[in-house]
Amino acid sequence: LLTGPHDFWRDYVAPEDLASLVAGCIEAPAENRAYDVYSLAPVRKFELLQEFSTRFALAYRVDETRKAAGDDQWKAAYYSLDHSAGGIGYTPTMTSLETLAEEVAAILGAVG
Repeated sequence: LLTGPHDFWRDYVAPEDLASLVAGCIEAPAENRAYDVYSLAPVRKFELLQEFSTRFALAYRVDETRKAAGDDQWKAAYYSLDHSAGGIGYTPTMTSLETLAEEVAAILGAVG
């Protein structure tokens, strides 16, 4: 994998956690509002690459000359800080890193 030098944060949610939020919305008193879904913790790009390098033998190289995609609109931190879904009982059970590692392991297990 070839990647640029820019580190960033993203949030990935486990399927079970998303289902839990949907169930909480269904069970909550009816109201017209939105809830953000979130994991226990977002993950940094280089934290994810290191974990996948160790766990799945991912080979990656950083190209210092690469620019961030869409430099004019690129966000280093792209995840919600609105945790109001906790008010309807939503409590995430997994971090982004745990979620991605578990899902990739399942995919690789299905392929292998």
